[in-house]
Amino acid sequence: MNLDNRKRALNEVVSLDAWHKGFTKSRKASDLHVDVTFSEGRIGEDSDSNVRFRLSLKQAQIVVVVPPNEPAKVQVATVRREDKDVKVKTEKVLTSKNKGNIGLSANADAGANQLNASVKAGVEISSEALRLKTIKILEKAYAMTATQFRTRDEHYAWRIEPAAENILNGKPWNATREPRMKIEDTRADREKGIEPSIRVEIRCRREDFEIRDIMYKNGGTWGNLLEHHFNQNKILAAQAVIRTRLFESGLLHGELSDPFAEITICAIISEVS
Repeated sequence: MNLDNRKRALNEVVSLDAWHKGFTKSRKASDLHVDVTFSEGRIGEDSDSNVRFRLSLKQAQIVVVVPPNEPAKVQVATVRREDKDVKVKTEKVLTSKNKGNIGLSANADAGANQLNASVKAGVEISSEALRLKTIKILEKAYAMTATQFRTRDEHYAWRIEPAAENILNGKPWNATREPRMKIEDTRADREKGIEPSIRVEIRCRREDFEIRDIMYKNGGTWGNLLEHHFNQNKILAAQAVIRTRLFESGLLHGELSDPFAEITICAIISEVS
């Protein structure tokens, strides 16, 4: 694929691929597969960057965009609509101590070799025994949930939210087994012209960035001033790096001062497989 069709501002945080089978005279519709992986990114390795930090997403939206000028449409009945839960197992071990009584009685008669003795002995043994009782409980937790909805501009999308953690980590679904929808080629003659182009985007709000462990790479007056006076300035410095990444990737649209500002951090064209 032409690199111009892949805009990735934060590839350390999220990777995105999408593909579908090519349209032919006999294939009017094709499954759209979307593969997404969320990770904790380490930002700031560039030599010209003065700050380094860890970046994750608290939630995100995966949006399928069928441009109105493209000869294509979504087959509505094929859109995967159920909530998708990625399950993980956690194990909890509970241990308790129980007290128990053990009783033992015994009777014994003396042997014939003992003179005129008939001994009747009763032995009572009483003790406390500690018994350890261990119970293992396997619980099903959820790594993340995927909820289908339509965006304000009427595109089909899935809201991805963490469940077991505070950040997104891993894959929200199996891309090969669980295509998102079928795309239909609406050209009158599918043997002529250019095949329709389908775009997939990862969007979030500015407040969905989880920025941690911010450090200044270089000392000097600027770094020391920010470090010792205003911790908020460290966050602003990290946000400036993110803003630069978005700008250089051609994904920066509008201001980022509003925490509710919607940001596209990745946009690709689905490849023909």
